[in-house]
Amino acid sequence: MPLEDEKIKGQQAEALRNNPMLEYILQQLKEFYIEEWSKTDYSNVDAREHAYNMHVAIQKIHDEIDKYIASGKFATKQMNEFVRK
Repeated sequence: MPLEDEKIKGQQAEALRNNPMLEYILQQLKEFYIEEWSKTDYSNVDAREHAYNMHVAIQKIHDEIDKYIASGKFATKQMNEFVRK
């Protein structure tokens, strides 16, 4: 992927990270699944695993956004170094 594309994706990911509504929605979902996870009966393994897996998936969304932000910042740094040379 060209550096410019990585830079743009990083900027878009940063806009997502800074979007208060998206953060609110993801936080609400995390709290919902934690509550569901804690309320399930010990014998209901499927429901507990589903709630846990959904919670993990939401965290992976955050991690993926962070990965694109870091990649975009690195691409920007590389582009700036190339321009200086």
